[in-house]
Amino acid sequence: MSGERNHPATKHWARNATLGHLLRLAESLGTDPAVVIGAVGIDARLANREGAYIPAEQIVDAVEWMAADTSRRDFGLLIAGRVDHRLFGPLGLLLEQCRSLAELHTMLDRFLPLHNSALLVSVSHARQETIVRFKHDARGIFEPRHFMEATLLIYARICRLVLGADWSPKAVWLAHERMARDAEYRRAFRAPVLFSQTLNAIVMTERDFKRTVRVPDPELKTQLEAYLGNLRHTRSSDIVHKIAELVRALLPAEAVTIERVATLLATSKRSLQRRLALLDTSYAEILTDTRAAMAQECLRNHRMSATEVAALLGYSELSALTRFTRKRLGRSPRELAAGPTKRRARLGGRQ
Repeated sequence: MSGERNHPATKHWARNATLGHLLRLAESLGTDPAVVIGAVGIDARLANREGAYIPAEQIVDAVEWMAADTSRRDFGLLIAGRVDHRLFGPLGLLLEQCRSLAELHTMLDRFLPLHNSALLVSVSHARQETIVRFKHDARGIFEPRHFMEATLLIYARICRLVLGADWSPKAVWLAHERMARDAEYRRAFRAPVLFSQTLNAIVMTERDFKRTVRVPDPELKTQLEAYLGNLRHTRSSDIVHKIAELVRALLPAEAVTIERVATLLATSKRSLQRRLALLDTSYAEILTDTRAAMAQECLRNHRMSATEVAALLGYSELSALTRFTRKRLGRSPRELAAGPTKRRARLGGRQ
């Protein structure tokens, strides 16, 4: 499209489910949440909008920036103690209902991309040991050191929900150097923690990984799995709303494509097109409608210039925004900024 920005595409996105808790934690330690958001480039509107997506690397950068600002070398361990797995909604509830860690990883493979497409979890087996490897495939300003410590500790806590409170891993591997005291790591993980390794991982026995336990609530487990498995078939307003939210999040950073949105919704382009056709709409219509709504909202906010609004909607030139608003809304950006009341007064004056 003429006038679209040619910025590098953001590769991965994450729901902002934990961001609010992180910011409250930072505030309790003397850090201003607004300063955190500004320092790492998070869009404040997306930070405060429930269920919104933000670039995955910005979650990591927020964690690492807060750790540095608070001078807490145990910040990642502290996060894990404050962030509950149920923040991930139905997926968090489903994980605690799994019959084994092997089943838990099946659920993570299926549904974790709905929350953070950059967080990759893989499993390998060797010599009666299971190695669960964690990798964050999105690079920001900082290395994900505290973020990775928090991720591994949250995972270990979920394992204890499945296998029992007394369970401990054989070892924990971290790719970075030691930051907190050894006693703090051992108290948190209840296992030896090795630093400067080639990967971030939890090591356990293969027997523990495959061990089957009694499901706490089989009926709830069935309901949660069915709900997550049928997200593609929820009511029509949900899918249109989700696409619109993704478009709002993606537009300032990249040229939005149906392929990108389909990936973030854990479906294929063809499946998404078929589903929208059944609803008598299309991705192009949703994109246009969302752009139009954003244009009206932002142009009527007199703190934003038309040039800023053009950039927010993914246009590199003001003329592209003007063509869009005239064609879609029948008015120029200046007329939209003036508002309906002022425009009616001017028209009345000509009569």
